[in-house]
Parts: sequence; C-alpha cells; structure tokens
Amino acid sequence: MRTLFGALATFLLAMVVTAPVGVAQEKADPVRTAQSIIVTFFPELLTAKSQMRIVASGPFALQWSSQLLFVFFGIQIQPDGNAFSTGSRTVEDLGDVPLEATFSFADGTALDSVHFHGQANKYREYHTFRRLVNDHPEWSDDDVVRRLDEAGAQFGSSTKDAFVNSLPPRAQIEALFGGNVLFQHADFTVRGVEPLRSADLTWEVRWSVVRGNTVRDYLAIFEPFSGKPMHLGWIHHTERPVDP
Repeated sequence: MRTLFGALATFLLAMVVTAPVGVAQEKADPVRTAQSIIVTFFPELLTAKSQMRIVASGPFALQWSSQLLFVFFGIQIQPDGNAFSTGSRTVEDLGDVPLEATFSFADGTALDSVHFHGQANKYREYHTFRRLVNDHPEWSDDDVVRRLDEAGAQFGSSTKDAFVNSLPPRAQIEALFGGNVLFQHADFTVRGVEPLRSADLTWEVRWSVVRGNTVRDYLAIFEPFSGKPMHLGWIHHTERPVDP
C-alpha cells in the first residue's frame, strides 16, 4: 500500500511540474490556481514528499457548496503529513510552518489576493527585525538599512537589480494571470509615512496584466531576507479598458 501511495505521489508531482501553469486560469479552478501560484514563487517546496492541506472555515449557518468553499481558503505545505499546524496563531507559530497561504477569489474563479507566511518567506525573521526597528525610533533610515544587512537580509535597499532578477520569469507570471504583464516598478520602503513612521522593510512590486480589452493592476509585497512574497493581490478599482 505504501508503494502504491508513493507511486501516486510521484505521478501527481509530475503532473504539477509538467502542466502549464496557466491551465488554472483557463479552467477557472481556484485550487489549481492557488497551487500554481505557490509553485511559481516557492518552487523549492515542490518535492515528492511534501504534503498539502486545504483549510476553509466560516459560519455553519451558511448554505455551503463546493463553489463557496473555494472563495476563501488556506493551503498549508509540510514536509510530511504528520506535521500540520493546528495550534494558535502567534507570529512565532506562523513562522514555524514551512508555508501557509491564504487565498481569496473575488468571484470564485479570479484571484483577489493571497497572503503567505512561514519558514519559506522568513516570516519570523522579518517580523522580529521589524519589531526591533520600531523599538528604536531614533535609528535613521541609513542605520536601519545597515542593520538589516547585518541581520542577514539578502535583498536590502541597495540590491534592486539582484532582487528584480530573483523574481519568477515574466512568462511564468503571464501564465499565472492569463495575460500580458507590463512591469511598472519595484521599490524598497524602509519606514511608512508620518506621523507613525513604523517599520516597513519590504519591496513593493507593481505590474499591470492585460487580458483581452481590459487591464488590471496587481501589487506584490516581498520581504528582504529571502526575497519571497508576503502578499499578492489585485488592486481594486484599477480595472480599465486597454488604451487605444
């Protein structure tokens, strides 16, 4: 039996690796879309032994359906099926799992947003350093950048070219969103705006996706320690006709 499950896992893994990522969009399947997004940004998690668990919750009084189930759901990735997290939701807990992603689909088929946390995007390291910076408002932005580099961040504010080159190839992004991708900008923010000036320490990447006769803008937020995404989503109210 174990051999049978091992063979099945290998077969399914081959399907994920070889299937075009854009199939998720073509078939309007939110689970396939979600899995494809994880594979695109976290390919190192795609191994024959990795296990995936889908988690969804909501009021019991709702009239649940498979369509409603996959409007808002989470995916947990673990190295094996015995390690899934069922504990509390502190920053420390969220940083312990290999990866957990929470997806929202605007109409049950089109991605609205996704949030990532876990070891795969250095969630604990990022938030620990962010708290440290907030505890030291006297530090200048240059002080923060220097200390961020000393803390082991691969993609500080001076590494724009390296960070942009670390992003998935444009063809993969276009396959995910089923349209032509127009890159807009990638900017690093040390602190937020006045008066709070709380630590930000993220790369903001924005691009437009042209599908048919419409354009939508998307925003992705990346942490600096490993250059992995923490958030990706459609910027609402940006849908517009393609310029003639």
